[in-house]
Amino acid sequence: MILLVLFAFVIILLYWLLQSYRRRILSEYLKIDNLPPNFPKRSWFSYFVRTVCLVSSWVLLSMSFMQPTVTLEHSESKPPAGGERPKVDEIAFILDVSASMTAKDSSVGTSRFVRAKELIEATIENLGGINISLMAFAGNSRILVPDTLDYLFFRILLDSTEINETQSSGTDLLSMVDAIQAKYAGSSYHKSVLLVLLTDGEDTGFLDLDDNARRQAEKTLLNHIAETASLQLTWNIVGLGSPAGTVVPNMTYQGKPVISKSNSELLEKMAKVGGGHYFRELDVPFSEIEDNILAEVAVGKGDELAPLQVQESTETISGDMRLLLCASFLLLLAGVCLPEYERRVAI
Repeated sequence: MILLVLFAFVIILLYWLLQSYRRRILSEYLKIDNLPPNFPKRSWFSYFVRTVCLVSSWVLLSMSFMQPTVTLEHSESKPPAGGERPKVDEIAFILDVSASMTAKDSSVGTSRFVRAKELIEATIENLGGINISLMAFAGNSRILVPDTLDYLFFRILLDSTEINETQSSGTDLLSMVDAIQAKYAGSSYHKSVLLVLLTDGEDTGFLDLDDNARRQAEKTLLNHIAETASLQLTWNIVGLGSPAGTVVPNMTYQGKPVISKSNSELLEKMAKVGGGHYFRELDVPFSEIEDNILAEVAVGKGDELAPLQVQESTETISGDMRLLLCASFLLLLAGVCLPEYERRVAI
């Protein structure tokens, strides 16, 4: 505000110097005695006062808009008695884009990949005011949508997501977990994040391992998931596909069709270690999966649903703002109405 006043003072000073220079130049070429007696004489003082009024009006108008408005709030219901409840600051959708997701053994006969995208679409339709993000993974991981409130932008990129979006074949669950951990461990913001992992759980890195090596690899994976609890990450996992398995379209290995099976046992362990829930898409109704995810967003894990608080907010103009607006209008009126000439006589 002080800078604004100083800026106005500089404008007035520069105007005064300019007008002084102009009068000096005119006096060298034009003498007042040579003018007709009825020629209107300009009042330099009035012109200067008009300038001061107009500049002051602009300053006061600017100052009035810098005044804050007063917000009045009215609550229709009392806050929950149990204190503040845990809140989810972000929902991060993690989508498996490996080739096995093209297998058509979902509960409605579509591919696992299409069904997973439908679940994400249905969930965000009932969200509002919470950040969402999207990560795709296969042999490696890639953030497709950083956390955002722009749901339209999210939908556009989700619709355009394809199989093998990360340009790396296979499925590496450990690499995905490490990518999630690196993302939130490196963030400067401490927030609670609900992770929604949609996958068939078939890790191609486990396929050629013996039983001991497989158990050790799974143990390492679960330990890495457990470490994410310190970052306030909760793992909700949606398992797609059938344990019996089905053929992956357009894929062969050594001339034979590739059979992909859902690893429900591993996914259930991952959800338990991650502090969340496991939903098997073949057994749990679509709407129930969606409702459970939304319930965790609404009330936080372990809390009962509290009554919503309806608030009405109104904004009023402060008294100082009204005073400045009135003063600005009066100065503007004075600057416009003040005569520039001492007399107005026709020549």
